[in-house]
Amino acid sequence: MIRIVNLNMAFLALAVAIAFGNYQVKYDVQRKEKQLASITADIRREQDRQRLLMADWSLLNEPQRLQDLAGKYLDLENVDARQVASVDEVPDRLAALSKSDKVGTSGTAVASRLDLRGSTRIALNR
Repeated sequence: MIRIVNLNMAFLALAVAIAFGNYQVKYDVQRKEKQLASITADIRREQDRQRLLMADWSLLNEPQRLQDLAGKYLDLENVDARQVASVDEVPDRLAALSKSDKVGTSGTAVASRLDLRGSTRIALNR
């Protein structure tokens, strides 16, 4: 008889432990679902914000608007065909700078004084 009582008490303790475990898992899952919903809402807000910024960027970069602003604020003139030359026609300033530069041709001091953009066409002021 004592064995049956002990066995019943063991099963009861096991049932209580399983119930407590299920309770913990249930509320952990609910907490995680709330966190997921919050993160999903944050992502949606950020995506909406990004779409708004992209629309603003598109509006600000319309060619006609930029042309109007350039005409209003910049004193630009049309480039004459004689002002455009190939890279071969541009004088080699690097050699001239390396001769006059006290550092020498190490490249660090010389390259920092030049604006080398790597374009194949350069506008010359003639």
